[in-house]
Amino acid sequence: MKKNIITILLCLLHIGAFCQSAEVTKFITEITTIIKKNSLVTGQINWTEYEKEIGEISRNINSIDSCKPVLNYIINTLRKSGDRHSFFIDKRGVDKLNSSAPPMKYAEGRLLNARTGYIKIPSMGSFNEQVKQSFTDSIQQLIKKMDTENEITAWVVDLRGNTGGSMWPMVAGLNALIKDGIAGYFIDVRNKRSKWYSYGRAFLGTGKFYKVKRMTSPIAVLIDSFTASSGETTAISLIGLRNVKTFGLPSAGFTTSNGIYQLSNGTMLALANAYAADRKKNIYKERIYPNVYIRENTKTADDTIDAALQWVLKEGS
Repeated sequence: MKKNIITILLCLLHIGAFCQSAEVTKFITEITTIIKKNSLVTGQINWTEYEKEIGEISRNINSIDSCKPVLNYIINTLRKSGDRHSFFIDKRGVDKLNSSAPPMKYAEGRLLNARTGYIKIPSMGSFNEQVKQSFTDSIQQLIKKMDTENEITAWVVDLRGNTGGSMWPMVAGLNALIKDGIAGYFIDVRNKRSKWYSYGRAFLGTGKFYKVKRMTSPIAVLIDSFTASSGETTAISLIGLRNVKTFGLPSAGFTTSNGIYQLSNGTMLALANAYAADRKKNIYKERIYPNVYIRENTKTADDTIDAALQWVLKEGS
């Protein structure tokens, strides 16, 4: 009898070692439900295999903090299904995004010549409303200063190296160069189309935007292989205007909207849930290909700026 009891206890301990906790089960279910409902590639995922593999990976995990192998599997599954853009944000990353600390870089502006304004837009990763407004204002003020102090007839917007973050402050800042209106669309997994506007999200009716004196000035938009994510959607927000032309290299190819889903443990899932489309409803499922392809810049010259400048001078004369 004693031997049988010991055997039973050992079996129970063995089974317990390979049973995930209720907390882990709930956490995995939470993520899976979000992906099934919202992912652009939900139809490409083999959910039977997914559930089986998740079960195998997580069967001896007893805390959410130990779920990294599960999260890695989920991201790898999304990648294999065609999603290049989704990712998890840990608690440290969430704190950084919500921080009121200023961005590492602000926009830079200068004159390329007496009549051509140049503005360089860096990436901007923050969820903090004050930080986003500050970034928007910095772009607007640079444009305003150049435009009011000079007779600007052309603009060069440099998005090269802009790896993304929040698109709204970038789009809202550049609203100074164009008329208000629809700047693009997001197309979700159910083919539902939602508009976005030239003044960005939640900026409608603020009355704070500067508008350049010459709204028809040619605008050259510079992109390269490091223009990614929100850097790409910012470029898309200008594409389709008659006075806009793109120069440089094909973009990175992260042209999806990432919905931010707050998870129960304080982390976040940034999930690709919609493709970006320009104001003419052209959908970008891959890269942005420039109107004028510039293979590379030399050590002594910026061939992309030179080509853009040549075009804006011709168009703005």
